[in-house]
Amino acid sequence: MEPIPVPYQIQAPLVRGEIGVPTVRRKAGRPKKNRIKSREESTRDLRCSTCLAMGHNRRSCTSQPREPRE
Repeated sequence: MEPIPVPYQIQAPLVRGEIGVPTVRRKAGRPKKNRIKSREESTRDLRCSTCLAMGHNRRSCTSQPREPRE
C-alpha cells in the first residue's frame, strides 16, 4: 500500500517537446453534403408507372390502377 499524496504536493508530469494536433477521424457512412448541380445537368421528370402520366409518381397517383399485364 502507498500513502495518498496531499493535493498541494501533486505535480503534473513534465512533457518534453511539442503537443501535436489531435487526429481527426472521419465519420462512418456517406457524407451529408448536397453537391451543386451544373446548369447543363437536367433533372429527370417524374412519370407515374400506374397511369403513365408525367408530373407525379405511383405513390401520389389519384387515378384508378390500370389492368395488370399478363
